[in-house]
Amino acid sequence: MECVDSVVILFTIFYYLAVKIPIMGVSFDLWKTLIGSNPDFSAERDLYLSKQLGIPALDISKALRASDKRCDGVSDVTGRHFGPAERLNSALEELGYVTADCDVDQWVVGIQKIFLKHPIRLKEPDLLATLDKLKQHAKLAVTSNTGFIDGICMCKALDRAGILSRMDAVIFSNEIHAAKPDGRIFQHTISLLGMPPENIVHIGDRLKADYNGARSVGMQAVWLVEQDRTGEVITAPTIQIAYERGYLT
Repeated sequence: MECVDSVVILFTIFYYLAVKIPIMGVSFDLWKTLIGSNPDFSAERDLYLSKQLGIPALDISKALRASDKRCDGVSDVTGRHFGPAERLNSALEELGYVTADCDVDQWVVGIQKIFLKHPIRLKEPDLLATLDKLKQHAKLAVTSNTGFIDGICMCKALDRAGILSRMDAVIFSNEIHAAKPDGRIFQHTISLLGMPPENIVHIGDRLKADYNGARSVGMQAVWLVEQDRTGEVITAPTIQIAYERGYLT
């Protein structure tokens, strides 16, 4: 069975390289693709909310993760965007905490201030160098869903990390009120890059949101995953390896 799977994977890769259309644009997911969270941010955020709510920080951390999972699960099916206030309210409901909307909005502002205090981490040590290589032949874009951190705040963090200046376009779900895999967010990327969808490849870590979403509008796609067990999609464990394999060129 493993031998058959290997043949299928090799055939998929060969077919991709043999008939693939030239890449003129590369679109990236953000979280777990280009960047990762700073654990110091998570710790300070949980402590901040703990002081505001009088609830243990560990319970808050679990509720926030559960809220993200629920919201992302709905987004994967419906393409609905969930903003920071909705996600925080969902976590508070799980904790049995009732609050006014104005308090939630204030706490969201506090969370985003804490986020900007702690630099985001690049997922790969040579990420900026890889982006510079891609810039030599393609336009680059970020196509990302947002959660507790909105697009304006995220752009500030990306600028400090050296990513924003390398992008020709940034598209966030909170700005167009649609989340991946909804085709509208990818159509926005296509429009801003100004080229046919088949000449753009999107790379991200989520099969439904990133790979299937991009393919649904005619874009090429790479699933960023350590090990592909489907044998049916183009995958790579890192952006650098995807570049070296020719998936992004």
